[in-house]
Amino acid sequence: MNDKNPEPDICYLNKTFNQSINDINNNSVALEKTGQITETIELKNKEIEPIAAAFVYKEGGFGWIVVIACSYSFGILVGMINNYALIYNKLDIVYNNTENHIIYAAWIGSFSTGFQFFLCILGSILTDLFNPRKIGVIGGLLSSIGLFASAFVYDIRLYFLTYGVLFAIGQSFLLASTFAILPHYFNKKLALVNGLMNGLAAILVVVFPILTSISLKAYGLAETFYFLGAANFLAGLAAFTYIPLIPQIKKESISSRIKQSFGLKVFKRHKFSVWCIASSIGMFGYFIPVVNIDHHSIKAFPDSDPVIINVVFGAFSGLSAIIFGKLGDFTVIFNIYLF
Repeated sequence: MNDKNPEPDICYLNKTFNQSINDINNNSVALEKTGQITETIELKNKEIEPIAAAFVYKEGGFGWIVVIACSYSFGILVGMINNYALIYNKLDIVYNNTENHIIYAAWIGSFSTGFQFFLCILGSILTDLFNPRKIGVIGGLLSSIGLFASAFVYDIRLYFLTYGVLFAIGQSFLLASTFAILPHYFNKKLALVNGLMNGLAAILVVVFPILTSISLKAYGLAETFYFLGAANFLAGLAAFTYIPLIPQIKKESISSRIKQSFGLKVFKRHKFSVWCIASSIGMFGYFIPVVNIDHHSIKAFPDSDPVIINVVFGAFSGLSAIIFGKLGDFTVIFNIYLF
């Protein structure tokens, strides 16, 4: 053997050769798996793309019937909140001999409104799991049952169960489904349609307290609950028009769909978080006067009908909804800042 040009070690060469073969085999398997994964992704994309591409927003048609149905339901929802000020005054009269009846009467409406909006989280999740039509119909039915049951209440504390819990659950379901259905029919006109829905609903919000006031004066509290229950039952019937159109791309487990419905990632957008906080604070400036101002007006202005306040609330609410709904269609205006 020449020291200057030593011959390579045969064992070392065999070992190196075998290692190279193994690396080639491993890489081949890895490439094969990668190819399978890529092929699977391509197949899934091919399944998803036709569904997404096939769906076209109607931007009208039967959607306008849905808008009218949503307007009625939303008018009932807002009208019931505004109406409680009139019911509050009647509870004050009917249960005048009950201890702490004023506190109970104020808390019934406040608890019902707060519980209603708190349960909108549940209503939204159920709307995603099933569909707006089913949840809306169930919501209208529960609301009417709660109101019909309130007509038979003789102990003021039981209103916490019938009006504060059962009615509030139904309202939360109806509210979530009413907001969820319009994006199935409209995309480019969605802001305008929302404004139109609020505007049409405002007509009902203006008329509803007038009818409620007439019923309370002419017939009484129990009969008025019958009237309100019937109005909410019609809202449940209107929800039958909430036919969902956007196809569900893939079937997922219930747990994953619930997790997706929570959508906590959206709070990473700071502007949206600020909007949510500001809206929540703004509710204090809206609902507290709505519940209490009629009762205050009777004490401050005994010769005036408090229903006038409810009419003014509804009229200006509808007018502003139409104006800001139209402004929301202009892309140059950032909607979060606008509202």
